[in-house]
Amino acid sequence: MEIVAVRKDGVELGLLRDILGADIDVGSTNDFVLTIDAGDWLSSDLIRDADHWYAEGYGEAGGRIKCIKSSTKNNQVQLSGYTWRGMLSKKIIEPPEGEDYRIVSGEANTVLAGLIDPCFDGFFVVSDEDSGIEISQYQFKRYTDLLSGIVEMLYRVSARIEITYHVGGFSSNVYTPGYVSIRAVPIVDYSDEIEYSQDGMIDFTAKDYRMGVNHLICLGKGELKDRQIVHLYMDEDGNVSQTQTFTGVDEITEIYDYSTAESLEDLISYGTARLKERANYKKLEISLNEIDAQIGDIVGGRERITGISLKKQIQNIILKIDGKGSLKITHKVGD
Repeated sequence: MEIVAVRKDGVELGLLRDILGADIDVGSTNDFVLTIDAGDWLSSDLIRDADHWYAEGYGEAGGRIKCIKSSTKNNQVQLSGYTWRGMLSKKIIEPPEGEDYRIVSGEANTVLAGLIDPCFDGFFVVSDEDSGIEISQYQFKRYTDLLSGIVEMLYRVSARIEITYHVGGFSSNVYTPGYVSIRAVPIVDYSDEIEYSQDGMIDFTAKDYRMGVNHLICLGKGELKDRQIVHLYMDEDGNVSQTQTFTGVDEITEIYDYSTAESLEDLISYGTARLKERANYKKLEISLNEIDAQIGDIVGGRERITGISLKKQIQNIILKIDGKGSLKITHKVGD
């Protein structure tokens, strides 16, 4: 994987050839660490002048350099920061003044542009093509971060965001700087075509977590006997309701304290999200290089030893480069 350094004005500086290692997380922490030799840092204007970077051909691999850490013990310098997805997560969707919620409708890319364009001074550019995806009266959670809001909104219409770095260049002797390109695309379900398993010599880490909460007692506003209380339960299929499924030794209960809930509906909505976060889950980590699937696409996997099988969205992609330049890509699926 070749990493290209880019100046703040969008002009490419060239390849960062002296990378000792790279750790890029897309979908979870949404950050990166690039490690270089301290001597190369001192001798290279290219590295010191870099504001951001991208790796052509590797989807969302790229981000802005916001932290520089030097270690004399290791004689190394680490460059770190947020990926493009991470930058989205650091913006907040606020309700319009005088309204309770931000509600949007329209063609998906047009909606995305209305959310993203005001936040990034033109560095993030939403495609103006018609995605063919329509959003109808979607209500964002109050003060959700931009990334979570967009991901949840598009998931409701079986879509996801596609993020790529658009390389700058000259046209009629005028240089157009590079920028981050964003658009809405349909989710692709690869599970009907391919089921990954160790039969294909693919590395798996499988986890079937059954210690999760299935009964959440949600405490809203009020005091003592007058406090608002809602009991939420999860069934075997992951559905949340106010009807109990698990009892006795199988019941696992926690408290969710949300005293600032503005209404019973808010308490139920946020309590439901909390219960899903704390519930049982299955997870597969799949290490492979050849798959083109991105965050939000669906893959199927089966781990033969434990029998764990999943048909899930890809939640996280981790790219790692070691000191020999070897690239390992891990796709994580499940909750």
